[in-house]
Amino acid sequence: MKRQSLVTMLLILALLSMATPATAAPKEPVGDRIGVYYGGSMEFPAGAPFHILHGWILSSAGDANGIYDFELEVDGVPRKKDFKMFWVESGDPDILQRRWVHNFPNGMTGTHTFTGHWFSPCQPAVDNGIYPGPCATPNEKVETLTQTLTVTFVP
Repeated sequence: MKRQSLVTMLLILALLSMATPATAAPKEPVGDRIGVYYGGSMEFPAGAPFHILHGWILSSAGDANGIYDFELEVDGVPRKKDFKMFWVESGDPDILQRRWVHNFPNGMTGTHTFTGHWFSPCQPAVDNGIYPGPCATPNEKVETLTQTLTVTFVP
């Protein structure tokens, strides 16, 4: 009996030592995308998962690319991002994609407002005509766009 218990215990230890830790699934947006960029109002199914994904497409040749940002408010309350998606597309110059993802895996009910805030360094925003200036410093973080979308989640 002792020998059988010892063999069983050794087999269990061997199996445990061979097991590899589970790898977390990659971070991904859930459900359909709701876009805030154009503002306005819309209906969406109540309780259905969705995500809000916004950000910037930038030239890698630009300065201060780390200052570009996107923030979201839900019903006037800031909401932390779930994760960021950054990648580079080869070119001359390379193109940087910077996206902030806000997942709502359980959906919502009722009517809610989603306000997106886009930020960039001041001087590139002035140069591209999306901020009037003047700039205290070229890399001063300024809000270049604010849009509000009202969503009614219908049963």
